[in-house]
Amino acid sequence: RLGGTLADDDLAALAGVTSAAAAAFLRAGWYPAAAGIAREGLDCAERLGADHAAVLALRDAIARVLARQGASEQAERAFRDVLAARERVLGVGHPDTLATRGALAGTLIDQGRCDRAEEELRDVLAAQVRVLGPDHPAALATRFEIARALAERGEHTRAEAEYRDLLAAHGRPGHPDTLAIRYRLARLLAQRGEYAQAERQLRDLLADCGPLGADHPSTLTTRQDFALVLAERGEYAQAERELRDLLTARVAVLGPEHRETRLTQRWLSYVAAAGARVRSD
Repeated sequence: RLGGTLADDDLAALAGVTSAAAAAFLRAGWYPAAAGIAREGLDCAERLGADHAAVLALRDAIARVLARQGASEQAERAFRDVLAARERVLGVGHPDTLATRGALAGTLIDQGRCDRAEEELRDVLAAQVRVLGPDHPAALATRFEIARALAERGEHTRAEAEYRDLLAAHGRPGHPDTLAIRYRLARLLAQRGEYAQAERQLRDLLADCGPLGADHPSTLTTRQDFALVLAERGEYAQAERELRDLLTARVAVLGPEHRETRLTQRWLSYVAAAGARVRSD
């Protein structure tokens, strides 16, 4: 293996580059590639020791892939292991430790444990503001997760206020973080039953998702919400077409057994049946 031919300093540098590459693949939505390169890097770097900073960064990257792929319980366990090591090696207030705590809290939101997640996230945010400042990207990312916890708990007004503050703080119209906030705001509109406005915002958002790519997971998720809003407005035929196209894309990108692919299949079946009932009346 390559790791066996390198000095420790060079191996640590290689692990750092590998970790950065995994993060780039993750942002691009290439989850299998991110997991693959992180695992290969971890295999090479294992002789550095389980608590080496470069090894922990790779383990953190693998946990983030698991979270993005929907394996929230497995991701939680992986994050807890990384967090324990980072607290021991780096200290509880280190930015990397705080980042892992925030990511761990995100898995709690995914599991519906929003009260606990918000409590953790507010502790993380307070520490990040002290260490990094209120406008640091890490602090803004934690605020996004707090807003997500509020929204998932049904506190839509508070969540919307937080998202709008974040939108103003980012100030970069085409940045992926800005697109993510706009998506969450549109989703809040749909959850409140404001389907016409939600449709307009999702349509505008899809037009601005070009830099992410048509097959990016965030683009595909926005397409699904757009189709479901169309269905809520009674536009079943168009919603069904959108979902059929989306299903084809998800099978190609994620595979037929991925949970998001199966979810789209279920929504397609529901919308097709609802449209058939309306046409038969």
